[in-house]
Amino acid sequence: AIAGAFVVQGFTRPGSRVHIVATANASTGFGQVNESTATADVVADGNGHFAREISLFTYGAAVIDARLESRAPDGAVAVRALRLRPTH
Repeated sequence: AIAGAFVVQGFTRPGSRVHIVATANASTGFGQVNESTATADVVADGNGHFAREISLFTYGAAVIDARLESRAPDGAVAVRALRLRPTH
């Protein structure tokens, strides 16, 4: 298996807690799918910037789906979903 590392970064409200779930899906034929999932948590800095490296086993993965949930200190929540295409 090949481990792929990439950085998820962005901007949200300062001090927000960002929860990241990334999943790589690879079809192995015969209707079987291998899945690798990684989770990470990070806190946005005073400017709202956050960055976190994610590592997944990506061998044969067609897509990586990432879901980010940001929870601000005042309780406001924002959710974003990304679909990434790994390069092998």
